[in-house]
Amino acid sequence: MRRQRLAAVCSASVCVLGVLGGSYVASGTPRRSSHTARRVATPNFELPSAEPTLAAVTRSSPPLTLDFERAGGPTTGSEAVLAATPAAPQGLPLPAQYIRGGSVDQGVDYLAPGGTPLYAMGPGIIIKEGGSGTTGFGPNIPVLQITGGPLAGKTVYYGHAGPDLLPVGTVVAMGQQISIVGFGRVGRSSAPHLEIGFWPLGNMKAGRTMLDYLDSVMGKKTGR
Repeated sequence: MRRQRLAAVCSASVCVLGVLGGSYVASGTPRRSSHTARRVATPNFELPSAEPTLAAVTRSSPPLTLDFERAGGPTTGSEAVLAATPAAPQGLPLPAQYIRGGSVDQGVDYLAPGGTPLYAMGPGIIIKEGGSGTTGFGPNIPVLQITGGPLAGKTVYYGHAGPDLLPVGTVVAMGQQISIVGFGRVGRSSAPHLEIGFWPLGNMKAGRTMLDYLDSVMGKKTGR
C-alpha cells in the first residue's frame, strides 16, 4: 500500500489538506488519482516574539551611566544632596546669608531674625555666659574659647544672644549650635542681631580684626 503524503498549506487562520500522489476513499484504500496534485510550498515565516530578549536589549542599548558615576562614584542619602549643593563656608558664627552688611564697633554687628542659630566658630569650650564685663550685650552672652582650627588660642563672644543653650564648661565642635539670636531688644540694641568679636573687649574699632577674618572665610566683603 502506498503511504499517503499529506501537505499542509497554512495561512494566518486556515489550514487546507491536500493529497499528494493519491486520493482518500471511505474504505481507507488509496487509489490512483486521475490527476496529480501540485506540490504547494509551505511558507516559512516566524511570528515576532512578544517581548525582546535581554540579550537583544543589551546588544542594542547603550550602557546607562548615572550622574554620580560620571562624577567618580556613587553617593547615598545626604551625600548626594551635598554633591549637588555647594558646601557652606566653615567657621561662621551664624548662617552665611546673614554674614553681610556688617558694622564695626567692639565687634561686628550683623542683622538676623530672633531665633537664628549661632554656631561655634571652632572647637573649644564655653567659659562664660553673661556676668561682669558684658554690660550692654544682654544677660546670656556666651564666650567661647577656641582650641583648634584657624582661630586656635582665640576667644570670641556672641553679643545679644538669646537664652543659654549650653552650660559653662561644655566642650563643643566647630559648627555646633551654641545659642540663638535674641528676640526683640536684648541689651543695648534696636533690633535682633549678633555682635561677634574677640574677647576681652577692645575699643570701638576692635571689630575690624573679626571683620577681616570673616571676609577671608566668605571670600568677599561682609561689612565696613
